[in-house]
Parts: sequence; C-alpha cells; structure tokens
Amino acid sequence: MVDEDFLIDYIVVMLTNYRSIIFDFDGVLVDSVKIKTNAFYELYLEFGKEIAEKVVKHHNANQGISRYEKFNIYHRRFLGKSLNESQLNAFSDRFSDICLKSIIDSKEVKGAEWFLNKYHNKKQFWIVSATPSKELRKIVKLRKLEKYFKAVFGSPEKKDSIVMKIIESESLNRSETLFIGDALADYEAAKSNAISFCLMESDENQNMFDKLDPIYRVRNFFGLEIID
Repeated sequence: MVDEDFLIDYIVVMLTNYRSIIFDFDGVLVDSVKIKTNAFYELYLEFGKEIAEKVVKHHNANQGISRYEKFNIYHRRFLGKSLNESQLNAFSDRFSDICLKSIIDSKEVKGAEWFLNKYHNKKQFWIVSATPSKELRKIVKLRKLEKYFKAVFGSPEKKDSIVMKIIESESLNRSETLFIGDALADYEAAKSNAISFCLMESDENQNMFDKLDPIYRVRNFFGLEIID
C-alpha cells in the first residue's frame, strides 16, 4: 500500500509564467512556526497556564499577524489591560530573546534553498513577513539568504499594504506574481492585491484553507516547479 503522506509530500505542482514571487518567512522558508508558538506560551505563562493556552489557541488560528497586534489583543481580551508603547516594545524584545537563536538555527522548509538557488537568477523574489523588519533582516542575513531577495519586509506594516507597494513600485504584472504563504493573512494579502496564492501546507494549516479556492498547495519546495 502506498503511503499517502509520501504522495502529498512529493506531488509536483507545475506553475507557468510566474516571474515575481513573494514569500512569507516562518513556515514557508524556515520551519519555525512551532518556535514562535512556544515563545508565545512561555511569554504568557507568567499570567497562568489557562491564559497561555488561550494565547496559543488564538495564535495558531491567526498566523501571519504581527506580534504587536497579538500582544494588544491578548492583554486586552485575556488580561483586561492595555499596553503602552514602552510595554509593547518590552514584550516584543522578550519574545525575540526567547526565539531568535532558535529561528536562526532552525531547519529550512524542505527544498527552500534548492528552489531559491534554482530560480533566483530567473525570477524576482521578495520576503513579506509579520516578523518585525529589523529582526527579520537580521535572521535572513545570518542564515545567508540575502543574495536571493530584492528586498525583505516585515511588520509593523501589514502584509497587504507591503504587497501593494511592491507591485506598484516595481510595476509588476499581477498575472505573473505569486505569493507563497502558510497563513490566512498571506492568502488575504494575495487576494486583496489580485495575485495568485500558493499554500505551503502543513498539518496545522490545511483545514483552514479547505473552502478557499482557487489556490495551489504544496508540502515543500521539491513539489513546486515554475515553467517559463
């Protein structure tokens, strides 16, 4: 009997005529989603296990939203408190301290660098992530991925706005532009800008996208080919 997981991992999606590709980072290029989930849990555990579990549940259902937005939501909704700018920055710094080294050292999503190596001289690549811009650029640099991308963008600006600016500033053809992401925020950024979307599917996110079509789906980059 053939292992269905094997088939899912190695089915090849053939895409044509995409010349500009925008990537999310966590869960798309780097296998770091669980690192951030654990960081949220650790950060809010000081308020009790029940609060930490509520935070993780919301976080998992809302991947792709910046941590700044989430901190405000969690304090207001679960703690009945508001955060000023100084407190917000302090929480973000603590979050970074918990997970930064782990993300730098984490494994790539299967085939990510193979794909980047194969296509970066033929295509235009950008990163658009919910991770703060300064932190994201540091991670990309330390992982030696800078050479593949025209630019790297993170929060606090929202993804849909960043994607719009890339399209407009680079005069991109929307029909030749693809967003590869793993979160609803990625799908929405693609949809609002009228570009195609490819889901980097995982056990955690696959059910979220069952009713959202048309989208491409892959489990790793060995399953993705771009044909001119």
